[in-house]
Amino acid sequence: MGPLARWSHALAFDANRGAVVLFGGLAAAPTDPNVATSVLGDTWEAPFDKPVPAVVSFALSPDTISAGVAAPQPVSVQIGLDRPALPGGFFTDVQLDGPGVAGGPVGLGSLVVAAGDTTATQSFGISGPLPAGDAVVEAQYAGGFVAAQLHIA
Repeated sequence: MGPLARWSHALAFDANRGAVVLFGGLAAAPTDPNVATSVLGDTWEAPFDKPVPAVVSFALSPDTISAGVAAPQPVSVQIGLDRPALPGGFFTDVQLDGPGVAGGPVGLGSLVVAAGDTTATQSFGISGPLPAGDAVVEAQYAGGFVAAQLHIA
């Protein structure tokens, strides 16, 4: 099932809904003597499977913070995508985990790549005091997660 062959139709891509939309046209060739009675007023839509961008980079700056410090220490998290984020953006939830992180993973907040962008950077405050060692900052998103090591010295 689908649209009939046609001429003089309109076809557009609706980026907000991720759909190809076809409207109207003529069921007969423009040179056909019955073209005036072949006007179509139908609309067809087909979902367009948009590939989700893949994460190609995930980095911390700085990647080392001081052990035993109670005050929040700023760490910037940068994420990079292999193609522009789709309409609505690319959302990740960032968390800290590892030895010395009380109660398991601690949510730090969200990192969003705006629609059409390929990178985003967000600063988070890492609160302590944390013991010396290594922890993991990870970003979870639809389809997976990425992680980077945070040194605590």
